Amino acid sequence: MTNVRELLERAIALEQRGDYAAARSLYEQVLAEAPEHPGALLKLALFEQAAGASAAAQALLARALL
Repeated sequence: MTNVRELLERAIALEQRGDYAAARSLYEQVLAEAPEHPGALLKLALFEQAAGASAAAQALLARALL
């Protein structure tokens, strides 16, 4: 099993290269391992907002801030 830090590092690298779908998938894997990880929640919130899913983004942000 890959640890959360490795998943985050890979997700960030993918996002920086513009591979947003793969990055999103890894952020989701982070949440599978650590459901309240604030960094992954924030990144997924940003993806949701960019996709026009404001309610989903808001829910993820609320979780990140708790």
